[in-house]
Amino acid sequence: MRLPKYRKHSSGQARVTICQRDFLLGPYGSKESKRRYNQIIAEWISSERSETYGRPKDELTVTNVLAAYHRYAKQYYGEGSGEFLSMELAMRPLRKLYGPEEARSIGPVQWKAVRQTWLTKDCSRQYANKQTNRLLRIFKWAASEGLIPTETYAILKLVEPLKKNRCNAREAEPVLPIDEATVEKTMEKMRPIVRDMVKIQLLSGCRPGEVCAIKPSMVDRSGDVWEVNLGDNHKTAHKGKSRVIYLGPKAQAILLPYLLRGADDYCF
Repeated sequence: MRLPKYRKHSSGQARVTICQRDFLLGPYGSKESKRRYNQIIAEWISSERSETYGRPKDELTVTNVLAAYHRYAKQYYGEGSGEFLSMELAMRPLRKLYGPEEARSIGPVQWKAVRQTWLTKDCSRQYANKQTNRLLRIFKWAASEGLIPTETYAILKLVEPLKKNRCNAREAEPVLPIDEATVEKTMEKMRPIVRDMVKIQLLSGCRPGEVCAIKPSMVDRSGDVWEVNLGDNHKTAHKGKSRVIYLGPKAQAILLPYLLRGADDYCF
């Protein structure tokens, strides 16, 4: 994408136009105007060429902020990822209730009204808290990007989450592990490749996304126990953590036929 040009305004000042908005920089050709131009371009690029760049905080609506975060989240989490889709769901009631309102005007009353929409639908206390926390992350990001005053985020942060036995929201049922007998019956209905993937998960304790990410180049077969180094292909890679899957003889026997392919091809 080409950078907006340094141009001369009819007033004799230099200007640059970003997102259909003119920024006057000072006398055309002056060092100060060129410094200001470089400053604005650097800020605009660092905002990932945001469509809201340069707009006063009192002009930005909730819809503007949510749209800006949506673009950011698509790149950060990955479109189609579980967290990205959960963020989209969290945005809906806020946009529906307060989309045209100034983003900086959202306070505790509006915050609790949004949270109430999930409770009215008989969502659990835990779900309402999770979704509200996702919205709080959006406002934290917006404050860090200069889209809303930091005070807006600070005030919303003061709203206490719903607490057990201190509200009328129902409690979510605990998520329990599936018993092995049920897994065995389910595997009978699976295709062979999917069945082998499930077996490797049972034997190694790896996540579904991790078994999908395995490539022959990741597998160290030099020892009695094979080591699968997932590199950046795991849930906590963005935190700088490493993840190694250890495979014993049974898991090795299942995986071995799938290693007969290109070193950087996916096994499954």
